[in-house]
Amino acid sequence: MTKRDKYIEELSKTNFVTGLTSSMVANELGARALLQILIDKGVITHEEWVSAITDVTERFVDLHVHEYDEEHEPDFLDFTPGKE
Repeated sequence: MTKRDKYIEELSKTNFVTGLTSSMVANELGARALLQILIDKGVITHEEWVSAITDVTERFVDLHVHEYDEEHEPDFLDFTPGKE
């Protein structure tokens, strides 16, 4: 086992990381279950869901991309809050 593998194994045992990943998995499972229920009930179609997710994602990126220069396309996007 490499030092990196050992570090990952030990870090994965911490309460913070375990709680974070558990929360992420639970939210993902809940969202998928809700989507399936909504589709089964005919409340929303899969295409409407994809469209809604695309719109929300574009809005999120629009809100969090700071100092975008039209003349220069950035190599990366920084989602840290700006000082306003």
